[in-house]
Amino acid sequence: MKNTKADCYGQKFGHDYAGGVCLKCGGEQNPFKKSVDSFSGALWSGLENRIQRQKVNTHIHSELHELVDKMRKDFGETATKGKGSFSYYLGMLKRVPNSTIYLWLAEIKDSPKLNTPLARAKVFWWKYRVWKTGK
Repeated sequence: MKNTKADCYGQKFGHDYAGGVCLKCGGEQNPFKKSVDSFSGALWSGLENRIQRQKVNTHIHSELHELVDKMRKDFGETATKGKGSFSYYLGMLKRVPNSTIYLWLAEIKDSPKLNTPLARAKVFWWKYRVWKTGK
């Protein structure tokens, strides 16, 4: 039961919590509560909604998987089989050190002339080909 005349009602500080409920005003300690009593409660509920909306890909298992997923999105690849697919990228890049891949991507990102996804992809695969033949 809420006591609206308590000093701490609607305030951020000054509560006396016991078991998750304020003894003075009756407010709950959980910031992710659905009913909003104050501005801070509204802020927390907005953050909760944003967190729930983010989709997490559960098929990403390693740093290389995450890197390939990011690259494919950046290069605009949508293929599920064959050239441009996730497995194609993994198969080609599994022997390349991750630091080298990050270096290539940074160089491509810093280049002002590479403003289309296709151009970035072509330069990336050119760098891969040069690396593979120069081993």
